[in-house]
Amino acid sequence: MAMESRTECPSCQSAVVPQLWVDARNRLEHPRVVHLCPLCGATVRESGGGMNRGMLALIIGSICLFALMLILGLMKYAR
Repeated sequence: MAMESRTECPSCQSAVVPQLWVDARNRLEHPRVVHLCPLCGATVRESGGGMNRGMLALIIGSICLFALMLILGLMKYAR
């Protein structure tokens, strides 16, 4: 028999087993997991989310590309 871990809902103060909802719509971030109360729908707990390597690589690549374009533009006018 499976053991259920019940937590208290901060909204309705009932002992519930939270329902999980995974938000993976944004491919550039880690999936966000929201634990919802099955009785009132309030958020009991939230975990995950944040930037992943793809987002970090995109930001660093954009900064490097901008810096390269700026340097090449300044070299063009220095001549």
